[in-house]
Amino acid sequence: KGAEQQRWNLDRLCKLAVLSVKDYSAKAKKKTTKEVAHYLMNSPVSNILVGANTFNNTMWFNKEACDSALYLFVTAVIIVNGESKAKDVLAVYKELVAAQEASEYKCSQFAEVFESKTSTKKAAVTKKASTTKKAAVTKKAATAKKAATTKKTATTKKTVTAKKVNAKKTTSKKA
Repeated sequence: KGAEQQRWNLDRLCKLAVLSVKDYSAKAKKKTTKEVAHYLMNSPVSNILVGANTFNNTMWFNKEACDSALYLFVTAVIIVNGESKAKDVLAVYKELVAAQEASEYKCSQFAEVFESKTSTKKAAVTKKASTTKKAAVTKKAATAKKAATTKKTATTKKTVTAKKVNAKKTTSKKA
């Protein structure tokens, strides 16, 4: 069993080695972290790396397999690049671990943590603007309806008053 596990880990290490050519510098950290997260959760080898599987139309990952893949990811980058990148790759590793803990074992939530905050912010602003615009249109429509009702009521009152006056004049003429 030990030899089989070693072969399995070596296979996973080789699949993770493709990530060792990424730029792990501070300026590229955000982009690289996102790419690593997507590779772990959304690549054709996700089932091998993190035990990705589908249940009830949701893609899940295995916690232990993900822990191991993250460890092997760091190992692969350091083996290929030497210890000079250790500090940078460990910073990426910490973000990936935080995403793993926050994701509830869902592949999509793990990857979404690294989506651009500007696109998320833009979507929130668009939604807020849309809601504000709908509220303004609804308020305008309500105001117009109220004005029309008020005008109709005023016209009706004038008509009723005019009829009463005419009725009094007619009654006065008959008497």
